[in-house]
Amino acid sequence: MSDVEVPFANAQMYKFDLKGLSLSETPDLYCDGGNFRYVFNGCGPTHMKCGGRDGSLMQFEHGVLTKFEETAGIKTKLRCSSRLADVQDRENWRPIDPNNPNTGIMVHHESGDPCYEETGNKRHMLLYVECDRTAVRPDFYACRETSTCFYEMRIRSTAGCYVDFWQGAARHDAGAKNVEMSAARGIPGGAPLSVSGSVRQEVGDFEALIRAKQEEASSAFGYFVALVSLCLLVLVCYLVAGTVYNFHFNGLTGSAAVPHIEFWKECPALVEDGARYVWKSANSLAGKAAGQGGGSAGGGAKPPMRGGYDQI
Repeated sequence: MSDVEVPFANAQMYKFDLKGLSLSETPDLYCDGGNFRYVFNGCGPTHMKCGGRDGSLMQFEHGVLTKFEETAGIKTKLRCSSRLADVQDRENWRPIDPNNPNTGIMVHHESGDPCYEETGNKRHMLLYVECDRTAVRPDFYACRETSTCFYEMRIRSTAGCYVDFWQGAARHDAGAKNVEMSAARGIPGGAPLSVSGSVRQEVGDFEALIRAKQEEASSAFGYFVALVSLCLLVLVCYLVAGTVYNFHFNGLTGSAAVPHIEFWKECPALVEDGARYVWKSANSLAGKAAGQGGGSAGGGAKPPMRGGYDQI
């Protein structure tokens, strides 16, 4: 990755030098968000592999340290979760704010591992590279999964600051003009930039997609809560009605009046047996996944949660 030219409002073109996002030394840039660590290298594969495969942005799950590992001074245990961006992604950089080139640029990635939670969905990752002319090294300061398989990453770097701009055939040096551009929020000379409708629409596509997914998830959760509430209400009505019936018509009192009392007495043991079975099955699957941790590079889609833990 080197220079990119990004169109802003009023047909203004700005050039950004992205070489600062490429790290030849280790460690990679990383950001911890929730129970995951996101590892990034802007212009090449990350040094930290995920399932033996290359990618420019990887997601790892934090593992729980054992007492022995804590005593040994191990600080972090990571397990490969998924690849969010392929090194070979075709990138289409766009402005964060079409009216203000000093805010930086962003790119939308649609590659990486498929989203297994919803069959056929791609993973979507929006990367913001914000301008910070004082940054010595890129600062990967924010990372989150906004909804299922939709991710947002933010980096502060000199790579987000333009180095040149022009309109038509005229080019201008960015160094002396940056303060003027920032103050005027327009072209040199103070002429304001109008917002291009097509640019604004393109920039907003991903945010609109995220909002739609969040609304869909919220609606699904609401239906789930309503269903659980209805089931609980039916259960309570059944117990109350059954107890009253047994008391008045069968002459039963105390716990004997509760319908199917023997079943309810056995419930704790049944739940315990079920929990043990699930725990045993989960451990068995985790062991099989750990045995396949050195998976082949490239190739077809692979399910998430590959490999064992890396200790740091």
